[in-house]
Amino acid sequence: MCFAAGVLISASFLHIIPKSFSMNPQAPVWLLGGFLGLHMFNRFLTAFVCEKDPDKKEYAIGFVPMIGIGFHSFIDGFIYSIAFTVSILTGYLATMGMVLHEFPEGIITYLLLVRGGFSERKSMFLAFLAAAATTPLGMLISYPLISTVDGQTLGALLAFSAGALVYVGATHLLPRAEQEHKKFSLVALLGGVLVAVIIVVIADTIAFMPTFRKAYIRPKEETMSLFVLSAAKYVVSLLALSTFSATTALFPAVLVASNLALVLLLIVRRRQLAPSRGV
Repeated sequence: MCFAAGVLISASFLHIIPKSFSMNPQAPVWLLGGFLGLHMFNRFLTAFVCEKDPDKKEYAIGFVPMIGIGFHSFIDGFIYSIAFTVSILTGYLATMGMVLHEFPEGIITYLLLVRGGFSERKSMFLAFLAAAATTPLGMLISYPLISTVDGQTLGALLAFSAGALVYVGATHLLPRAEQEHKKFSLVALLGGVLVAVIIVVIADTIAFMPTFRKAYIRPKEETMSLFVLSAAKYVVSLLALSTFSATTALFPAVLVASNLALVLLLIVRRRQLAPSRGV
């Protein structure tokens, strides 16, 4: 449970929440709505299912995370649709990044469902529905409506799903994990955080690929100063760290390197494509 909590909370705060905040100024409201919405669902499930049937006492441990992860995976389907409308390459790159975090979410869902009292077969089926099947379902539903799904709408949905994931990790998994007093629980938590950081870093690096491709082909269409400022921002983030570790420094360090690599590529390509001056 500590590992699962580390993955869900870190992925939400490092990737989903910042992305949603940049897309919608009202994202904090939707974030709170997702958190409270899943809390109310948990209260309903506990009162009307778990407490009335002793055999289903622990169902909420697995079912509530399944709902949160399933909704987030459904919203990922919207992102796939938008990525493929940009270009086939962008769609494939987005797919690679998404699969990196869908796979551990599926494993987490399966383990929590088993822990909640579901059979292994049913847990595998429900985990597949929540972490895998909901994504193509989101694509099928969103693709015909893609012209009406603007950035603010997608940002609101991302924030809502992040609120649900934060609720699952912070108030549903961590308290139960702390009650177990198992050996190496802190190591498991930090391991979950590190795995989430690595997944986010790889996904964000893949997301840079279309920008690198455009910078190589049409370097004059990119604004170099934006990448310089972005690199400077993450350099400041690194300098502000009180303690350096792989978990805290890896994410901003990779973003600094990615932005500086883009700047270097733009400089080289602009010089290569500049008209030669006569002697």
